[in-house]
Amino acid sequence: MLDALGGASLSSSVRRRMSRITKITLAVAGLWFLVFAAFAAHPSPVTQLFSMLLTLGLLVFGFICSVRVFTHWQRERWRTLVPVGVSVLVVVFAPVVGAAIRHFTFQRALPNYEALIKQMEAGSVPVSSELRRISQAEGSLAYTVLAQRGTNGVLTVEFLTGGGFPVKHSGYLYCSSDVIERGSLADSRWPRRRAVKPLWYRISD
Repeated sequence: MLDALGGASLSSSVRRRMSRITKITLAVAGLWFLVFAAFAAHPSPVTQLFSMLLTLGLLVFGFICSVRVFTHWQRERWRTLVPVGVSVLVVVFAPVVGAAIRHFTFQRALPNYEALIKQMEAGSVPVSSELRRISQAEGSLAYTVLAQRGTNGVLTVEFLTGGGFPVKHSGYLYCSSDVIERGSLADSRWPRRRAVKPLWYRISD
């Protein structure tokens, strides 16, 4: 009981002794992390704008706190390292968390993607030899779905799920042959692509 009260008192004391700039920096770092995770899960101009603004704030306050390590070390000691350390950890681990979120959202949507592709292969959802929108499939799956069956019989399906700046569109590409031929429409539309599993690519422009 006394130990618990002592621990709570110590924690409260540490919070009181934290400078205002430290508290602001920690808040900005936390918000930046959350917004970055939201942007990774569902890229959009709104989440990107907030991410850019918070990135600027994190850089400014991170720089101020880095200077304070030297100017306030004798008075605050290790407390000057807290905001700098948290900011560094947030920046280092955010891409890892973002990649995990993208993987999770893709795996969650994949059964629905594959169900639509099966309908296309069966002919219940018609696909032309030209790249065209499949409007009946748009909504929860992706804001835009485009499909094409080439003269060689290869089916390609684009699921566009996000966007922003300078990346205008991002999402996933299905290719039934698992080989995007050089010079093909898919190759020219999505030069930035990365295989995420057999037949599937993460795409952006």
